[in-house]
Amino acid sequence: MSVRECSRCGHGNEREANYCSSCGTLLAPPNAEEKTSQYDVVAHPEPLVASQDKHCYLEVDEGIKRGSRYSLDVDKLSAGRHPDSAIFLDDVTVSRRHAELQRIAGGFEVRDVGSLNGTYLNGTSVDRATLRDGDILQVGKFKLRYVEQAG
Repeated sequence: MSVRECSRCGHGNEREANYCSSCGTLLAPPNAEEKTSQYDVVAHPEPLVASQDKHCYLEVDEGIKRGSRYSLDVDKLSAGRHPDSAIFLDDVTVSRRHAELQRIAGGFEVRDVGSLNGTYLNGTSVDRATLRDGDILQVGKFKLRYVEQAG
């Protein structure tokens, strides 16, 4: 088995690991030539229609993906550390299945799906809440601004 040594604590990790299993530090890519998906922007070039009169999306306000946009272009989206999540947030502070966003009349609602660290809206822990333009949704260490634009 090939291992990747953590630059912070020296712990040997599996080659496929993104974070050190001992201290949680982000691991450097296996080699400089290899690109990893953790830095790719997972977004559409433009926000898509969430309702007849507005475009809705989440924009990362803080962290490694700052400026990335996630279009809310379907009725239900998952957010988490699982690679199949529509909003893939690769960090140990994010549960594999962390939260879901559901289209409702006039916008979107967020629902925590049993995450370990909780889901926060404007700094307040929520199980379920309706999103309003400008709200800050926090999933793990990621802060995402909910944006509605007139269509």
